Amino acid sequence: MTRHLGIDQRLSPLELACGQMLRGPTLGQLPRASLSLTPMTAIEDALRPHLTSPPCAVAFSGGRDSSALLAVATRLARREGLDDPLPVTIRSGFGANDEAAWQELVIGHLGLNDWHRLAVQHELELVGDVAAAALRRRGVVYPFNAHFVPYAVTGTRAKSLVIGLDGDGLLGEYLWMGFKEVLSGERRPTRMDVDRVLLAAAPRAARQLWAARRLSLDVPWLRDAARRTVTETLQRQAFAEPVTWPRRLAWYARDPRVGAAYDAVNADLAHVGVRVCTPFWDVRVIAAMARHGGVLGYGSRTRAMRAIFGEILPSGVNARPDKAAFEDVFWGPKTKDFIARWDGTGLDPALVDLDALRQCWREQHWPGWTALPLQAAWLAADARNESRDRLVDRREVPRSGER
Repeated sequence: MTRHLGIDQRLSPLELACGQMLRGPTLGQLPRASLSLTPMTAIEDALRPHLTSPPCAVAFSGGRDSSALLAVATRLARREGLDDPLPVTIRSGFGANDEAAWQELVIGHLGLNDWHRLAVQHELELVGDVAAAALRRRGVVYPFNAHFVPYAVTGTRAKSLVIGLDGDGLLGEYLWMGFKEVLSGERRPTRMDVDRVLLAAAPRAARQLWAARRLSLDVPWLRDAARRTVTETLQRQAFAEPVTWPRRLAWYARDPRVGAAYDAVNADLAHVGVRVCTPFWDVRVIAAMARHGGVLGYGSRTRAMRAIFGEILPSGVNARPDKAAFEDVFWGPKTKDFIARWDGTGLDPALVDLDALRQCWREQHWPGWTALPLQAAWLAADARNESRDRLVDRREVPRSGER
């Protein structure tokens, strides 16, 4: 079972209004990892219980995280005489999001015969049928696209689904990563590196003052007071990230945003009878990476991928600079119809400029920020319509003795 550190994930009214969780990580302690527990063996330990109870599906986009987990799961299954994992892929019908070439490269390299692919246009839009069913069942959750995950196993008999939850946060760029890149000779130092050294040595108050002068948010749908609160909150968090790699991962392991994503996906998959496996959010994997990454970590994302996963992926996948995107899927006809007829209810006008938010939606801007308020507004309207329908139904039922 995936182990992670529980955190309260409920969204505040301000978080719903701005579309983001505003609580940052807190520094704690990771369990001690022995030298024999490498990141690779820890990932295999997280995968093994799911592979031994097949079918075990792997959410596979063709990006680095999902490709690495599919490769590790395939190698582990074959080494231990288990069934191959089943890659499951949601393919967008929009050309800009076409990942087919990367996907087929990895599948061919691994020699996998079974591959479950679902082509979508707008089935997974923000308030389409799939999202609507999830919103009615469990309310608005962070992240807004949690309904994507169970859809991937539609039509399979999967008992488990492996997802690369927040590999970007664990292995991707972090504030002090440049130190490692310079020390390892990966690149030459720049003026920004000098600034980072000074910031790393500065008191936290000085870091926050530096952030306050440089961090500005373009969130035109928030009222002035709400915008100031959100900006000041993010400014305080901007340079809270610890400098050393082990402390940084201990801090990351208590990120409520990743915890919220895990809880949302876990609940949505449990609803369809599927277990979730999130190796990158397993505390033993994080602890192993903290120990084996050294004081300053692995360096760039490419160096981290190569250090942990070696040559199990085809050349180019470890170093690919981009990742899958699905923005066009979110703004489908049902979502646009709701925006056109939205009467402004369901959101707090003390926090939100309703006209400005409506304009952002119409222009399909900030999908990651305005999606949660859109879903909250839709759910409020849906609940109001359902209450009205129940009232109408009661009025139409004849009273006792009436004909």
